Amino acid sequence: MSVISIPRLPDQVNVNFGPVDAIADVILRTDREVRDAGIRLSLSSDFAELERANELNRADWYPLMPNFDRRQCALGPTNAFWLKGIDRHGDVVLTHAVRLYTLGRSSLKNEIETLRFYYDDPEPALSRGMRAEASAPMASEVSGRVSYSGTLWVRSDYRGFGLARLVPALSRVIALTTWYPSFHTCFVSKAMVDKGMGRVYGYSNIQSAVRIWSSLPSFQHFGSMADFTFCWVTTEEAEAAAEALASRRHDGVGIGLERQRGDDARVVA
Repeated sequence: MSVISIPRLPDQVNVNFGPVDAIADVILRTDREVRDAGIRLSLSSDFAELERANELNRADWYPLMPNFDRRQCALGPTNAFWLKGIDRHGDVVLTHAVRLYTLGRSSLKNEIETLRFYYDDPEPALSRGMRAEASAPMASEVSGRVSYSGTLWVRSDYRGFGLARLVPALSRVIALTTWYPSFHTCFVSKAMVDKGMGRVYGYSNIQSAVRIWSSLPSFQHFGSMADFTFCWVTTEEAEAAAEALASRRHDGVGIGLERQRGDDARVVA
């Protein structure tokens, strides 16, 4: 049987910021836990490959959101990465993407409602009637350097291994140590937050709502309105979570993965 060669994730990440030992521990141990589920992880900034993987798995995966679509936004190593998980055949079976937004004095609310959050050039979407509303109070307070994670997808035959808890925590520590943003954010559908998935993904702060009205292909599966809940942690909270996770693992305390199936991981925006 041929061996598929990919870079090893721990060899790709430089620990530049944050609690060095805890971050290194989370990266090493999560890489091993995901490998135990039969998936090898690597870090990629090739968003053309993410697009191809999405198109090949459309029966099991929604279309990419425009902010992770290289046709709509300039994406590269300085502002975006995605975690690529492959099986023994070399097929992509897991993804999770993260972007860095440098908002300056603008607020996240303003970026969402002008659609600059989703498009480098929002005019075509605006002309087709797309609009957004960020009524979550914290969206007005978030500014500066902000990481946003989305495109969490696990192929159906690999769901049930707790990956919905492992992978977002991993991507946050990589964003933390690479960019050291002030906030780490994501949008989770209201239906999934009601099932407790916001907490499973590791977010301690959850507010309603971010709503989007659009008939464009990326949003059609949400119906007439996409109703998201805004989730975030500060970098201080992300650092504390990494240290706590590393400490629990060293103490031999389980983190309950067997009780967190994450079967609907693909619903994260």
